[in-house]
Amino acid sequence: MNMPQGQGNLDAMKAEMIFVADLFNKMSEMCFKKCVPRFHDGDLNTGEPVVCADRCVGKYVEATNKVGEVMQQLQQGQAPQ
Repeated sequence: MNMPQGQGNLDAMKAEMIFVADLFNKMSEMCFKKCVPRFHDGDLNTGEPVVCADRCVGKYVEATNKVGEVMQQLQQGQAPQ
């Protein structure tokens, strides 16, 4: 059975949304565990945990982008650089 093109696009968008949500949840959990070992007060203060979280998120996004680039190159039959 052929699926209308609009339905295929909708399914692709749903899959992308699920992927992004999963990526965000994994990143949040990993960076939280790494950067917030315990709670001292209810306010988010500037300092070590904030800097750690910023760096953690940056590294996670950078690594995810690099993996995506390599996967795309492999799918296109190119050797990763």
